Parts: sequence; structure tokens; C-alpha cells
Amino acid sequence: MQSMLTHMAMSIIVVLGSVGTSMADMLTVTGFSHPPNYALCTDHNDTQQLTDGRLASFPIWVKKESVGWAATTPIAIELRLLSTGAAQNPKSGTLRLHSAKGLYAGVDVPRLIDVYMRNNDGKLRLVGSASPRSGNLKDKSVHWLDVEIQAAAESLVLVLHASGDYVFLDEIEWRSSGMGRLPINPSNLRNVRTVLEDSTRRAAGALEKAAVSDAELAALSLPTSALHVWNQDPWKEINPADVSHVMNKRPSLIEVRGYSGEHESICLGIVGGNEAAINGLRVQIDGLSSQAVKLYEVKPVIASNGKRVYDPLVSLDENGTFSVRSGVPVYLWIDFDLAALGPGQHRFDITFTSRAQVQKVPGVVSINAYIGQGIERLHAVNWAYLSDKPVFHNKARGRHHGRLQKFSSAEHGCIYYSI
Repeated sequence: MQSMLTHMAMSIIVVLGSVGTSMADMLTVTGFSHPPNYALCTDHNDTQQLTDGRLASFPIWVKKESVGWAATTPIAIELRLLSTGAAQNPKSGTLRLHSAKGLYAGVDVPRLIDVYMRNNDGKLRLVGSASPRSGNLKDKSVHWLDVEIQAAAESLVLVLHASGDYVFLDEIEWRSSGMGRLPINPSNLRNVRTVLEDSTRRAAGALEKAAVSDAELAALSLPTSALHVWNQDPWKEINPADVSHVMNKRPSLIEVRGYSGEHESICLGIVGGNEAAINGLRVQIDGLSSQAVKLYEVKPVIASNGKRVYDPLVSLDENGTFSVRSGVPVYLWIDFDLAALGPGQHRFDITFTSRAQVQKVPGVVSINAYIGQGIERLHAVNWAYLSDKPVFHNKARGRHHGRLQKFSSAEHGCIYYSI
């Protein structure tokens, strides 16, 4: 009896071992677009460790059996499925990724996961995508992230977009569910580089739509004829969520101080009701020469971390008009050229007009004469922060027009050129 039990136990061990080997052999990693670079979990076995069937416990980013990237996104992982057969006979299924969420350490699951399949002609096409909802996942824990795959052949490319500064994976699994169905849309994606570009365009579009949707959902319910103006700190983060607390604090006087030869800036927030949305909004400054004052709208853009930030300064047209949506704030940036004004006090009025609605805010510019002796004038000053995130921009547009795309930055006081 003991001998039989021993034999049964040995058989179970053999079966389990063969199943584990089979699962690991079904899927292999053949390459990375960017080598893993997070030191605490990076080693020479990274390609094998993603499909070895061994799961790391939380926190996975300090375990050598995991793979991690810091300050790198997006990342492409080339995969080979050994059990699916040729591309003309693809399989449907689920690609499962074992990741982790630890917000205290700045670690989150990927923002977007795209999967591309290589056809017989060598071209790659999108066959699966997922946008994990981090808010629904438990913090300080590991998580399986599932991507439903429409069609999988032998060669796949997995693209991960970081939700922050890090991406960590511990395991990738493939589970077949039946016959696949090839996407109808043709594809011109020939290599990993073009796949990364395509996936980045998809990520940018999704983030922009989500940001616009969030802004509209946060729109204030205002009377039709409402028009509110407030003083916005030009050097702090602009957060539309604060509007309900500040919109009734219209400044009694705008004060600008500086030395001759400088440029000084102010920022005003504006929110209106349906009347302003229908008829538009016009801004006019009286009392100062047009050469001394420039008007801009502070526009929102999507940073690569997915956050909607107000940063580029876009010049208003010669009539000083805004297009606004009811209950959604806009931000006016005013640049004063103190050299064009000269020393002394200069009084002005900022008038906001939307059909019958008119609001006027008075202001004064106080300029001290520059009395420095023998000091070389600065021609340009550029500065930024180490934590700055790049913004998505259209490189193709710059090349098409054969010129640099120039825009100003409200947050950093710099001029940027996108090529």
C-alpha cells in the first residue's frame, strides 16, 4: 500500500511538472524594445522569468523574478506562441499579465495594454487592447490583468503604457479559447517601431477624450447670463476643480509691479453660462498701448502621465475672443511689456463682454526705473523642473509644413519648439 501511494505521488509530481513545462513552453519572450532597467528586479534571466510560471509576492519590484522599467514608456515585448500554428489559422484567447499596485511607492498597473499580431505578409495589426481601471484594484497588492485577444498567431507584440514612472511585470500567460477571427481592417505596421507609434497615437487619443469628458462632467450648473472672473495664480497649477470656491472672488484691482525692461504676467479665470457659450466672449484692455500688452488663452494638454494640465499659451485673435462652454472655465494670460510702457504708474481696465453681459476689472502697472550700472543684459532665460512630463505633439505636422511649431508655456515661462 505504501509503495502504491508513493507511486501515485510520484505520478502526480510528474504530471504537474509536465503541465508547468507545457504552459511555460506555450509562450516565450523573444525581445524588448527597451531592456528592463529597474535595478532591484533586473537580471540576465528577464526574458525567461516572464514565462517561467513562478509568481512573485508583493512588492514585486524588489524581487529578481520580476521585470521592471523606470522612466520608460511605452514598452514593447515581443512574444512567440508555440501552440497556435500559422497566421492563417489563428486562435482567440486571453493574454494575462501579472502586475502590481503600490501607490505609496509610485507603482501602478499599466494605463493601456495593446497587443498586435504578425500576419503572413509580415505586417502587424491590433488584435486586443485593455485599459485597466486602477481605481477598481486593491492597493498594495498583485493583480492579474486580462487582455481578450481576437486572433493570435505565432508572433505577437505586447505594448505597455506606464501609468506613472514605472512598469512592473512578473508573469505573462496565454490561455486559448477557440478559433480566432482576423481583424478586417488592413495594416501597414511593419515593425516594432511603427507599432509603438500606432499604440502611442491610440493612447494619446484615449487620454484626450477622457480628459474632455471629465471636464464636461465637472462643468458647473450656472444661470444662463452668469459671468464670473477671478484672479488665478499664474505660477501654480491650474485646477478647474477649484472653480466653485474662487469664481465669486472678483478682484477689485489688478496690480502689476516690476522694473523697466521686464515682462510681467497675470492670469485670470473666467466661467460663464449658456449665453457666453452661445455668443462667445470678448476681452479688451483699455488704457495701455497694444504694443505693451499681449493676450493669450491658457490651453489644456495631456501630459504623458495622462494628466490634463494647463500649459501652452495660445494667442487670442485680434478681437480678443474666446470660445467657451457653459460652466467650463477658461483662463486668460496677459503679458505686460514693461519696457514699452516706461517707468511710472499706468492705469488700465480689462473689459469682458458677452452680448448684454459686461464686466470690468480695473488695474494698475507700477514700474520702477532700472538703475543697474555696467551689468550685461540677459537675452534669454530657460528653466524647468526635473519632474516635468513631455506632452503629446504632432511631429508629422511640423515636418509637413517644413517649419518648427512654436508655442509658449504658462507653467515654465519658456518658449518650446516641437519638430
